Amino acid sequence: MNIKLLEEARGESHIANENFYWMGLKNDIEKMQMLIDSVGGNGGFYRKSSNKKVKYHIWPQFSQTRLIIDQGKDKRGNVFKYAHEHMSQNIFENKIDKIKKDVRDIFYKVYKSKLNNKIGKKISDSFPFLVNHMPQNIKEYSCNSNPELIKFLTNVHPNLDIKRQIIIENGKYFDCLEKSEKKYLCFIEAAIFSKKNNRLQFIKKLKNIQIDVLDYSLMQDPKIFKLIWQQYKKRCQRFDTDPFIIATHKKRLLDLANSKNSLPSLSI
Repeated sequence: MNIKLLEEARGESHIANENFYWMGLKNDIEKMQMLIDSVGGNGGFYRKSSNKKVKYHIWPQFSQTRLIIDQGKDKRGNVFKYAHEHMSQNIFENKIDKIKKDVRDIFYKVYKSKLNNKIGKKISDSFPFLVNHMPQNIKEYSCNSNPELIKFLTNVHPNLDIKRQIIIENGKYFDCLEKSEKKYLCFIEAAIFSKKNNRLQFIKKLKNIQIDVLDYSLMQDPKIFKLIWQQYKKRCQRFDTDPFIIATHKKRLLDLANSKNSLPSLSI
């Protein structure tokens, strides 16, 4: 399906494909880049000098849009003047919101009723923020086909299973979660048991009450259980737990892991 109408709405903004200098904290540049990426723009944010042609300077706080004339020299030493438009972060974000509104309105008016997996994937790849407006089955298909879309999934309950499944396949996508989401046990668990790039270092932060409820059916390698048990035992010993009780805990966890896992049975 032709998505030209959506692309035209994005192009009318005149900023989605521009390059920017971010004048705020270096740590915030990724957040600003995400705004451009969310509407599928080709523009980029930069924090240091670059050969990229930059049209806009974006400041964290700045009430009025201004045009600044700078002077420079080309490779031959000829003096020339060029203009940079300066705007606040708030103005920039409002412009992105305007793009999203225009694109979203067209999406619901023209494309929403015609969606299938193929069309949904094409639209969400070009306009990642729209993945949140897809029916659940098409959203899942699009995200499984393009795991990078996890960056744009909002933090709402219907998206939790999609994010969890993406992380189970590849633990690197744990880094794409919002700060608050990284505290969710379902995502920590997925990162520990992930098929690729698993995060075994997270085991050291688990509490015993969390270890008790882990989904061991996700475990790909029996060695991971040994690391989990070491952490569990360490916390038990910290409180001078009776050795017999510790052994009972281990048997219970082994039984739980063996009952949920298709790997060869773990032994005590």
